[in-house]
Amino acid sequence: MITFTKEQLIASAHARIEFAEMMLAGELEPLKERTWSIELELARIALASLETEAVADVVAWSSPNEERTCDVRLR
Repeated sequence: MITFTKEQLIASAHARIEFAEMMLAGELEPLKERTWSIELELARIALASLETEAVADVVAWSSPNEERTCDVRLR
């Protein structure tokens, strides 16, 4: 299995965005324009996802008879 670093994936997403924007700058048939528009949007979504830090959900509970506890789950 091939693995990639987050930095490699971010660089690849930037390159895909640049290429798709270049392709969309020219005159295209409607189907090709749609295909490149989808490619561009997918690359932007991937990049946004990669650049977002992990968000933590904090779940806390307590009972009068127990110590207070806290559980942090990353998503």
